[in-house]
Amino acid sequence: MKHLPNTAQPESHLVARYLADLDRALSDADPGERADILSSVREHLDDALPGDASADEVAQVLDALGPVEAIARAATPGHTGTADAGWIAVASLGASTLGALLTLPLPFVALALAVLGGVSAVVALRREGARRLIARVSLVIASLTIVALALAAITLVSTATPTEPSSAPIETVGP
Repeated sequence: MKHLPNTAQPESHLVARYLADLDRALSDADPGERADILSSVREHLDDALPGDASADEVAQVLDALGPVEAIARAATPGHTGTADAGWIAVASLGASTLGALLTLPLPFVALALAVLGGVSAVVALRREGARRLIARVSLVIASLTIVALALAAITLVSTATPTEPSSAPIETVGP
């Protein structure tokens, strides 16, 4: 069995990064299965790469293996890892929309819902397989709600008239 190129060479960083990405992609897999898959990929790379492989050769071998997400999906067919992302997008749309609807009657609740909707939309956009259009719409609604609330707060603060203390005597009621 050959060994991967020396880690000081730039092309070995490609291999290390690929294996680290694969390890992250397999985070939901059974630990034993995860170790087996990583070991198999390392062994394949050892066999496919000569000891003095160039960066181009390493890139070709890694391209032939395919994206780490595809390996993770193939290795764990029962779990795609993307079902949650779709629900996150839908939930973020619900929170953002509810926040927009509550802007006038309950502005503090609206702000919390808009922030929650915006953050969860960003999370959904970062996940593979998310309902990206829904997440983008949610992000736009959340952003517009936050801007509208900020403008309303600025308007209220700037138009508020300062109250002068009253100089009238205070009446006391009682014996």
